[in-house]
Amino acid sequence: MEYAVHALELDATVCHCETCRRASGGAGMAWIAGDRATLRLYGAVHTWRSSGHAARQLCPECGSQLFRLEDTRPEAVDVALGTLDDASAVRSTRSAFANQRPRWDARGPLGSQPLAPVPGLLAKGTLHSDAPDGPARDETLQSMLASTQDAFVSIDPGGFITEWNPQAQAALGWSYDEAIGRPMHELIIPPEMRSAHLYGMARLQRTGEGPVLRRRFEVDALHQDGHRLPVELSIAPLRMAGGIGATAFIRDTSQRHAVERELRANQDLLQRTGELALVGSWTVDLPTSTVHWSPMVRRIHGVDDGFVPTLPGVVGFYEEGAQERLIAAFEQGIEDGQKWEIEAPLRTPDGRRVWARAIGNTEYDEHGAPLRVVGALQDITGRKRAEESLHMLTQILEATPDFVVQADKDGRVTYMNPAARQAQGYDAGYDVTQHRFTDFNTPETTRRYRDEVMPSVLKSGVWMGESTVLVAGQPIAVDHSVLSHKDATGQVVRYTAVMRDISAQQRARADLFRQQRTQEPVQGLFEAAQVPFRDGMQGAARSR
Repeated sequence: MEYAVHALELDATVCHCETCRRASGGAGMAWIAGDRATLRLYGAVHTWRSSGHAARQLCPECGSQLFRLEDTRPEAVDVALGTLDDASAVRSTRSAFANQRPRWDARGPLGSQPLAPVPGLLAKGTLHSDAPDGPARDETLQSMLASTQDAFVSIDPGGFITEWNPQAQAALGWSYDEAIGRPMHELIIPPEMRSAHLYGMARLQRTGEGPVLRRRFEVDALHQDGHRLPVELSIAPLRMAGGIGATAFIRDTSQRHAVERELRANQDLLQRTGELALVGSWTVDLPTSTVHWSPMVRRIHGVDDGFVPTLPGVVGFYEEGAQERLIAAFEQGIEDGQKWEIEAPLRTPDGRRVWARAIGNTEYDEHGAPLRVVGALQDITGRKRAEESLHMLTQILEATPDFVVQADKDGRVTYMNPAARQAQGYDAGYDVTQHRFTDFNTPETTRRYRDEVMPSVLKSGVWMGESTVLVAGQPIAVDHSVLSHKDATGQVVRYTAVMRDISAQQRARADLFRQQRTQEPVQGLFEAAQVPFRDGMQGAARSR
């Protein structure tokens, strides 16, 4: 925002300390919020009280107030400068200097020379110290500044820019002509840091030292277009005519920070992926035999962060038989440079049995000497248990006399157990995938599949009952179960049918039923013949 500068309706004397002379010419300084300030008016100390919605700028050198900004008038800056107790240096603020940014000089009327240089400052575009120099030295210096990869900026004791190399223009946006002679804090220092910069410059003039000198540190800089960029600064003091200036090498670290953010994001993704997959990394430094485990590898082994792994100790986690395989794979990998992989069980300190998949690869130096072995370790206990369960289930299916048939979601057969193959007359090499589930149903069972079986399976996941299927082309009665198998999204991926031949049971039931039907008339005749006999016996008993 551009501020118009208005004079207050009072006489105030001007402070001629270096800081005030420099600061009084600049807009865009750091404002200090407060409710009171001290002014030196003609040697007398007066107190200014804010209305509660104002900000002020104080001279860090002498404590005088330089500017006042009212919230109710953001377009105007009121000037009221305090001064040293030197009545001969009095300059009235009643002079008109609207829309100007004067560099006040005690030798002239206030605002009469808005572009006059401050006494003691260096000429525009020069960089030199109190030491002798010459044209040759200046040419060498300029060549060095143009060829350096870092931005280079120098300021004089007043804080005005005296050097600005091409890299500074590329990084910060301002051209050489735009930057030279301008207060540095206006161009590249964020507003909230400008007051600290001015305090630092005042301290530098008094003591020649500062907390940020001769060391590298990171801070935000302001680009010409207003955006901020992270930079690395290296600042050194430079004694000059009129005081102490400073030089700064500025390195734009935006790209490095972006790479670091991407690296952190990738590392975070890798860590989260590793945690989901139960995978960790490990390295072995061969010259020192130093072993490094990632947190996940420690978790797989059941140890905390304080555990220090060693090569013998690593081998000791594995069960007998697995130890020899691990050592052989490790040494062979170092010898031939081939990646190796083993799966083996290990025991944690608390006695848990963990199946681990270890992968390793050897890295070599430029002379071909083995340098380190890097690898990964994955907890595959869950997979091994699933494989064992599947193996056990397969053994059961292979051994059961029941017929077991599996089909995909479209009804195409994918598996038949040996009992079903034998019943159908198929050998072990026969391709059962050429059949559909319904190829082995009678017409009646196919209708039941459509109307009863599949609706029940899709609703509850299972159907159980009795049906008739074709075995070697002949219908037989079976105790029939159909199950659906779903994926993680709930979609059916295959069906399993388990059928048990109950033809013999059905024939036995039929024979029993016929016997019962045959016995019913005979039993009736016997019971009818028994009635007169019982009646005669009862009558004889009564006559006696």
